[in-house]
Parts: sequence; C-alpha cells; structure tokens
Amino acid sequence: MDTQIESALRYVRNANGGATLANFLEDHEPIGQKLWDGLVAGNWVRIGPDGKIQISPSQDALSIGVEGDHLVIRIGVDCLCNITETADTWPARNEEGDPCKILDRQQFIQDLVNELGRDDEQGATSIHLAFDQAAQDVLESGSESVELPYD
Repeated sequence: MDTQIESALRYVRNANGGATLANFLEDHEPIGQKLWDGLVAGNWVRIGPDGKIQISPSQDALSIGVEGDHLVIRIGVDCLCNITETADTWPARNEEGDPCKILDRQQFIQDLVNELGRDDEQGATSIHLAFDQAAQDVLESGSESVELPYD
C-alpha cells in the first residue's frame, strides 16, 4: 500500500468520524484532491450521510469481540486482501521482489474461507488451531480466569 494512502487512512481513523472533506483537503495540501481521488477510487473511504468521512465498510480493520453469547471476528474483505498482499509471508514472484497480486478478490476470499474451514487429519481447522494457541497463551500469561489442577 502506498505510504500516502496509509497516512491518509490513519488520518481518517484518528479523526474518529469527525473529519469532513474540507478538513481532509486542507490538512493534505497541496496533494489533498489527488489523494482523496485515490482513496475514493480504491474504495477506501466514503462520505457519510452526516457529511463526515468514513472508512468504507470493506476496509474495516480486524475486530474481535463478544456479542451476546458469540465471539465475533470481523474484517473488511478489502482490508484483508490489502494486508495479505503486504504481509512479510506473502511470496514475491520475481527477482525484483514484486509481490504476488490478488487478481480476483471475491474468489480469493471464498478460497480463503474454504481453507479456514478445511479439516486436517485430526479434524482441526486453522481456526481451531488459532483458538487453541490463544487459549494456551491465556494460561501462560497467568490469567486468573482459569484454575489449573496443580495450583
């Protein structure tokens, strides 16, 4: 992701829904309009009904919370694709180090969902393994929410 785009998105997020387009353009002179056009073209932001700049829902960052009796994990699909393409573990495809590019985001997300739900030979999925590791980390951090039989 371009550093100017990253900086502009950080600005929008830090404004917590309080920035208008006029604020954005003024604070990003002299490239404000060009930068704004890039954000809109990339579906990064939108203007809400109140006239304030909002991050597009497809760009929502990872959030994990409890809603009623459910653990809910959310991330905007565009955000997920963007962080996937910029991850250190994402392979380079040539000597110059150009990264692999997701060509069909909808298909990639569907393939990713299928992979996350795929069982290994013991019946565990990637999600099960992530939960197991997180639970182990809770134990190792000394959480008082768990009683060990040998305490």
